[in-house]
Amino acid sequence: VSSEYIWVTSHAKLMKFVKHFRKKEPSPSLVYRIDRENFDYKKAFIDDGLTISAASTAIFHNGHLYISPIFQDFSCKWPDFE
Repeated sequence: VSSEYIWVTSHAKLMKFVKHFRKKEPSPSLVYRIDRENFDYKKAFIDDGLTISAASTAIFHNGHLYISPIFQDFSCKWPDFE
C-alpha cells in the first residue's frame, strides 16, 4: 500500500524553522501523502514542533509512519497509520 504514495515532509513556517536552526526552538512539521497515479495529496501528519521539530524524512512501513527531524538522530513512530 505504501508504494501507492510518495511521502513528503515540509516546514510549515519558514521563520520558525530558522529559529529552530539558530536557537533550537520548536519548528512545526508537516507530512503530505501524494498519490503516485493522480498526484492528489493530503496532509497526513501535522505537529506544532513539540512532538517532532523540523521533520526531514517520512517513511511508511508495515502500517507505521516514521518521521525523522532534520537536526537530531532519532525517528518517531506512529502506529496504525492510514
